[in-house]
Amino acid sequence: MNVKLCGLQTEADVDAAIEAEATHGGFIVQAPESHRNLDLGEAADLVDQASEELTTVIVTPSDEPDRAREAIEKTSADVLQASGDIAPGKLAEIGEDTDADIWKAVGLTDEAHETIAEVDRYAEAGTDAVVLDALEAGYGGHGEQIDWGHANHVRRSIAIGTVLAGGLTIDNVAEAVETVDPWCVDVSSGIETDEANDPDKMQAFVQAAWEARS
Repeated sequence: MNVKLCGLQTEADVDAAIEAEATHGGFIVQAPESHRNLDLGEAADLVDQASEELTTVIVTPSDEPDRAREAIEKTSADVLQASGDIAPGKLAEIGEDTDADIWKAVGLTDEAHETIAEVDRYAEAGTDAVVLDALEAGYGGHGEQIDWGHANHVRRSIAIGTVLAGGLTIDNVAEAVETVDPWCVDVSSGIETDEANDPDKMQAFVQAAWEARS
């Protein structure tokens, strides 16, 4: 079971994610409205710290391909997770030029077939995984749960890996895994206390996700 703990902001957060045995660590950049936002220098330092133990993911809501490219080039993370409106071909170029995997965050609509059509556009261009989330003005991480039934239908209908995000918590992640059967689960607000990452919640979330898959 792959588990991404997102919104890591400090060296202590990285250490806690490693201790929790998460597989992926997420670092948010170019998102000034988010309390989890890092500048590229800070993100690069944390990526370097995490790189031997975690698959590192740079998350950007930017709509500008050049800014997304800058984010992955300056941090040397393993994965670029783009939630902005960047064309499939442009993301493919960034992946080819930087050797980073590309994940595209997609807001799950009420009509699953619309989401499937959007994912297919990115899959055809070589995107490695889709992040199903409840995007608000390009940002995830608001704790809003998506429709897991729709998510399961999308997951079964697409040809790339599914990362399930949106309102996951210690209390519901097991049910989410059993319902959707995603390749990876992704959490940010669900591991925070007073907008700070909580090591105990991080540990409990990873354990609950793993136990649901075992």
